[in-house]
Amino acid sequence: MDWTDIIGHADITRRLRANIAGGSFPHAVIFSGARGIGKFSVAELTAASLLCNSPTEAPCGRCASCRAIRAGNHPDLFRIAPDTSSKNPTIKIAQIREMLSGIALEPMISDLRVILIDDAHTMNNISQNSILKTIEEPVGRSAFILVTDRRSDLLITLRSRCITLNFDRLTVEEVARGLKARGLDESIAALADGSLGRAIKLSEEGGLEMRRNVLDVLNRLERMTVEDVFVLTEELSKNPRGTVSDWLTCLEKFLRDALLSDVGARLYNEDVRAELSERRRTLGERRIFEMFDRALEAQRRSATNADLRLICDALMLRMIRSV
Repeated sequence: MDWTDIIGHADITRRLRANIAGGSFPHAVIFSGARGIGKFSVAELTAASLLCNSPTEAPCGRCASCRAIRAGNHPDLFRIAPDTSSKNPTIKIAQIREMLSGIALEPMISDLRVILIDDAHTMNNISQNSILKTIEEPVGRSAFILVTDRRSDLLITLRSRCITLNFDRLTVEEVARGLKARGLDESIAALADGSLGRAIKLSEEGGLEMRRNVLDVLNRLERMTVEDVFVLTEELSKNPRGTVSDWLTCLEKFLRDALLSDVGARLYNEDVRAELSERRRTLGERRIFEMFDRALEAQRRSATNADLRLICDALMLRMIRSV
């Protein structure tokens, strides 16, 4: 991987490359931002660049360090991540202690040790304090890279000892570019909320079918009966809460696009602009605003323990009543 392979985050990668090339990379950094936007890919490339035996801003791909990284057995790179097989994945103190004993030794093939901690927020307070002590009193030359989508869960004392780089969500165009590079349908980018990882997951789990289903519901609102609503909501509410949330997000984006379809604004769902413009004309701006507000309300309620079937019933009955 090279820096040109990174999608988005141009300002951050430019800063990282300058720090690496100038030998001024901080001792401890937090990569903070939403899940699935490429933080960990940037962290891996940063680690490879720091460990590379050639004095450059990017890994050369040829030296002993780069070959070891490619083989997945670099002795100076410590990767720590929670056990995903657990119901509540956490980074255990034993993982931290093993890493701390390892970095006390001299680097073997690089000039420093790099500690890459994914989902750093899953460390408990004991683990975080152990990391903090090592950052405050470093043993040898090392660099810590903590990756998290929940920075606020890290101890304030740990956050204050690290430089934080805040990663923004990707644009729809950037997500689409990432999907295209993987041979996936780009239209799913509109549903991903700026996360390439989420777009890939949606693509693998029927996101395109869901998108078509939501658009079909919008197109036949005027013809839907109460019985049609109950059939739809019964099927929808059988899904996990996260899938229902995705369905509602898709609905919100279609409604938002319908409102903006005739004013030349950029749409999430550009490929169906004409269809959404027709919906705007037939339903009217006021009705679409009402539906959008109700979809937002349903989304908020879906994040609680409220009954999903009742949430979906209430939303769809109000929508067909309004038309």
